Amino acid sequence: MFEEIKADPVWVPNHFPDKGRLKLTQQQIEHNYKIREEEKRNHSSSLASIKITAVEICILVSFSMAPIIIEIEI
Repeated sequence: MFEEIKADPVWVPNHFPDKGRLKLTQQQIEHNYKIREEEKRNHSSSLASIKITAVEICILVSFSMAPIIIEIEI
């Protein structure tokens, strides 16, 4: 009567250690922090380039539409 439901596999995070968080050295913590900060900077700069590109596209489209708008107004 009903069709079989087909779903993608589910991702489950790793089991949290029974004794709590794993012990990290100060060096490991600093290294992880630097990696995260670099990822944030890369993400922010990629978003900035997308915004600039979107603005440029709007400008180009408005210039390409100008002759059509002028013809309609005449």
